[in-house]
Amino acid sequence: MILIQYNTANTVVISLDEFASSTSYYLFSIYSEMQQKVVKNFVTSDIATAANRARFNKFTVTEVGQGGVEDLYAGKIRLPYDGTYLLKVYSQSSSGNIDPANGTLVFQDVAQVIGNPITGYQEYTGASDETLPYDIDFDL
Repeated sequence: MILIQYNTANTVVISLDEFASSTSYYLFSIYSEMQQKVVKNFVTSDIATAANRARFNKFTVTEVGQGGVEDLYAGKIRLPYDGTYLLKVYSQSSSGNIDPANGTLVFQDVAQVIGNPITGYQEYTGASDETLPYDIDFDL
C-alpha cells in the first residue's frame, strides 16, 4: 500500500525498472474507488540514484492541499478526498505524456490518502444542548 498524506511532499518507493522496458519516464494514474473514475494522471521524476534503480525507484508525490497549485508534470497533485484509491504506474518514453493509453502498465497497488481536513469526521463529544423534539419513552 502506498500512503499519501494531504498537503505533504510524499516519498514513494516502488520497484519499477525490472518490469519496464528501457525507459526512465513513469506516468501515475489515480483511480477513485468512491467516485468510480480516474481523478489524476501525472508524471514525476525518478529521484533514485542510478546505482539504486536496479533495486527500486523513488519518487516525490506532493499532495498540494485545497489551496495549492497543481503541476501534473512535476508530481504536484490535489486529491479531493481522504480514502482508498487505486494507483497504477505506466512506463513510457516521454515525460510530457499524461495519457495512460500511450504507456505500458507496469505496477498497480492501493493508495491510501489521509489528513484532508475537509473530509475529516466530526467527533461526537456528548456535550450537546439539543433536545429531542418529541417526548420519547425509552422504557418499553
